[in-house]
Amino acid sequence: AFIPHWLSVAITPSIAIMAMTVIGVVHPPATATCLIFLFAGDQIKELGWLFLAMPTLTGCLLLILVGLIFNNSFPNRKYPMFW
Repeated sequence: AFIPHWLSVAITPSIAIMAMTVIGVVHPPATATCLIFLFAGDQIKELGWLFLAMPTLTGCLLLILVGLIFNNSFPNRKYPMFW
């Protein structure tokens, strides 16, 4: 490890929040994702970058799919408004 664990627990969410603020898309669960990775056991840490795909990316895609199915099942609703 480059830095001690206690310091990475403080720095990593701070960097994530700063980056989200700069690009204008603050999303607190994204900060929680990096904390989950920091406090996780060896099984999660062995995934490395795959942790972004499972469960994070999979969860996002599932939410979009549910939104598409639910909102397009009613005649007066259309999601997304523009393609």
